[in-house]
Amino acid sequence: MPVAHSKAGRFVLHEEASVGLCPWREQERDRRAFFPTSTGFREETLILSGKRLQVARLLGRESTAEDNALKVYRIVSADRILGSVVARRVRGESGVIELLLAVGSDGAVVGSRLQRLREPASAAHEIQSSIWHRAFVGKTSEAPWQLGVDIPNVSATARPSAVAILDAARTLLVLLAVADSTKIAGEAHR
Repeated sequence: MPVAHSKAGRFVLHEEASVGLCPWREQERDRRAFFPTSTGFREETLILSGKRLQVARLLGRESTAEDNALKVYRIVSADRILGSVVARRVRGESGVIELLLAVGSDGAVVGSRLQRLREPASAAHEIQSSIWHRAFVGKTSEAPWQLGVDIPNVSATARPSAVAILDAARTLLVLLAVADSTKIAGEAHR
């Protein structure tokens, strides 16, 4: 049975319970690409099950079991946090897609990429396009994430996977915002 404990206002899950969370596969390469002035990162696994109602309200849907834990990689330069990297597996049209999202300390996306996917070449080309991913930059959990309106449209072949990726990106931003607001509130009460 996983054991969670509170530490300095954060809820931390023991490592063996986080096996199902999506890994960050190209840590050094991505860290330097998304945060060029960074010197490293530190890993946190946060438990959000106690915030299910808040998460559901912000997402506009019921929270899922996958929404209960979030592995966050805090990107640092010396002692200063520059932002975070989070990852999530989503069900694409042809299999699992791994989304990586880099988020600044202001809660806005600074970059994204797909770590793995099994989509047909035509769909993969569209949802891996740098033009498509650049549309994520600057977006927050409160920003609109509508395909074809706020994010460039894709073909019918790529649409189901694109919609899943956009939902995952927004979900990650909501989870990170809830985790960080909980952390800030916990630090304020010390």
